[in-house]
Amino acid sequence: MPQWITSTQFYLFGRWHFTRTGWEKASAKYVQGEIEDAKLNGKVFLVTGSNSGIGRECAQYLYERGAKVYVLCRNLERANKARTEMMQKGRTET
Repeated sequence: MPQWITSTQFYLFGRWHFTRTGWEKASAKYVQGEIEDAKLNGKVFLVTGSNSGIGRECAQYLYERGAKVYVLCRNLERANKARTEMMQKGRTET
C-alpha cells in the first residue's frame, strides 16, 4: 500500500476520533453521573506514573471510590509520598 494512502487513513482516523467533533459525538452517548458515582469496591487497579500528574489523579479517583490501587512509580520515595497523601485524603462514603 502506498505511503500516502496510509498517511491519509491515519489522518482521517485521528480527525474522526480525537478532535472536538469526535468528542462531541462520543460524549453524547455518556450517561451523566455514571462515572462520578462509580463504586469500585472489590476492584483492583495498577496505575503507572501515579506519583504525579494524570496518573496520580487517576489513582486518587479510584482509591476514593473504594478500589484497591497499586501505585507504580520509578522512584520509591515519591511513590510512598503519593500513597500517604492519598490515604490521608481518605475514601468517599460508598
